[in-house]
Amino acid sequence: MPIDRIDEEIIFDIDYNSIEQALRGTGYISGWAVTGNGSALSVDVAEGEGEAEGVSKTTSGSTNVVLTAAHATNPRKDLIIYDTSEGKLAKVNGTAAVVSPVGETNPRKMTSPAPPDLPASDDILIAMIYVPAAVTLGSECTIIDKRVKLPSGPSGPSGPSGATGPSGLSGPTGVSVTGPSGPSGPSGATGSTGPSGPSGPTGAGVTGPSGPSGPSGPSGPTGAGATGATGPSGPSGPAGATGAGATGPSGPSGPAGATGAGTTGATGSTGPSGPSGPTGVSVTGPSGPSGPSGPSGPTGVSITGPSGPTGPSGPSGPTGVSVTGPSGPSGPYGPSGPTGASPDEIADADNDTKIQVEESEDEDIIRMDVGGVEALVIHSNGSLNLPKQALARAYLETTDQLIPTATIVKVMLNTEAFDQQNELNTTVITGTADATVADKLHDTGAFTEAESYYLDMEVWNTTDNTYATVTAKDSDDQLSLSADIMVDTEGYTAFQSKYTATQDGLYLVVGAIRPTDATTVADKKCSCYIYKNGASIAKQETHTSIASGLVASAIGAASLSASDYIEMYAYSNFGANMALAHGQLQVNFTIVKIA
Repeated sequence: MPIDRIDEEIIFDIDYNSIEQALRGTGYISGWAVTGNGSALSVDVAEGEGEAEGVSKTTSGSTNVVLTAAHATNPRKDLIIYDTSEGKLAKVNGTAAVVSPVGETNPRKMTSPAPPDLPASDDILIAMIYVPAAVTLGSECTIIDKRVKLPSGPSGPSGPSGATGPSGLSGPTGVSVTGPSGPSGPSGATGSTGPSGPSGPTGAGVTGPSGPSGPSGPSGPTGAGATGATGPSGPSGPAGATGAGATGPSGPSGPAGATGAGTTGATGSTGPSGPSGPTGVSVTGPSGPSGPSGPSGPTGVSITGPSGPTGPSGPSGPTGVSVTGPSGPSGPYGPSGPTGASPDEIADADNDTKIQVEESEDEDIIRMDVGGVEALVIHSNGSLNLPKQALARAYLETTDQLIPTATIVKVMLNTEAFDQQNELNTTVITGTADATVADKLHDTGAFTEAESYYLDMEVWNTTDNTYATVTAKDSDDQLSLSADIMVDTEGYTAFQSKYTATQDGLYLVVGAIRPTDATTVADKKCSCYIYKNGASIAKQETHTSIASGLVASAIGAASLSASDYIEMYAYSNFGANMALAHGQLQVNFTIVKIA
């Protein structure tokens, strides 16, 4: 949250209070630019938006705010604010006064006239209007922007994806364990190969061995091929001569010879077989007819024709019955994976880092825990809580601190208001020196902690109001100092007053000091410094024309790495000791991590 500041500009209590308000949720977000009106003694305020203690405040369109008539001889400083009680933009009249320092023409550097206070702590400061004497137009006034933008919180984490349907989010995948193989099923009786036993849900079952092949079915009957037809008989031989003539040779097979007309002679001998007729087409030829009265010729030799083609194979025997062996037993189940998260929570394995959307029934609040600590809360209205965001405040309590004139001295912060991450060190040691040793603080038995406890402590000699820094621990009785300031019987206060960052980031730092009226000197100045790692990074110098009410506030944004440290210092040119008033509203230091 950068703050523009012209060198030597006077910063009033309203500026510091406005910064502190912004840290607590009251300030502007956008718009509300102020311009002087060229036709009347008024200003025009653009539409804008802000928040007052977390409640949104808006205005629409340009708003004209009429200013009170200018004083005839002296200027004044008015305020333009958002009045939360009235719910609108308004002015707060200042008091006309003589310019101080005398002759100063830059309103930013004038300590007089001073602006008025805000009417209420939740009003939002927008601008300071410098109204010169006798002016009649708003465009003749000087407008000093006093808007303090609210710091942005870190982005909330993306919300978890809604679970599909009523099912909860899947838990992490369980370890897959293969169960032991089931034993082989026994061979089926004359069955074919038994199927593999089913696998266990996670373990793989082993396939049983194949059963022996069933016996072949009986062969089908041989097809009956039809016998080919008998070829025709050869021709009958000629009729034998009557009497005892020898039987003539058989004629070739052919048609039967005609019946001889002679008497039947003696049967002649069988003539030789006639030549075989051509092979019949698988058909035996018909026998020739017997000759009438004559002796029958020899019967022709019956030649069986070749066998007909083999008939088709008989049908195959029935297929052997396939008998499936019993399934092997299922392997054991692998162990179940862990239970998935319920739909209203995402958590790690040990449940100490998680996001919850309903810690209690229907509360409609998102909570994020990290390592068992609640780190982020998002409310139903969108507002954020960051319970562990780096934020600390400390102040000077119990006693005033004396600062020598013309000397820059570390400010003692001995009381903590809050410290979210335990990053403040407000250690204080008091005592009395019991010996005089050059460049040393000797107090028998007072320094029993480790050396790191004392290093860089500021030692304030409360007897003669001098300061030095601890450079080493010599023993439990003695510390080494950067300057020779202590002698026997003198009192001392040693303090750390240091903020050490534990995380890298951008931090807003605000420090304020207020001298007591009794030690304030008119027409002098005092300064408040912010130091990072021993070097100044911000300074605010305040001049006073009267010996009361002086405040110096330093504001800066610092980029810190883990182990970088921040301290606050004070200075005056009063010509005598400046006493810093004790109390939470007098001397205080605030730091917050903003990115």
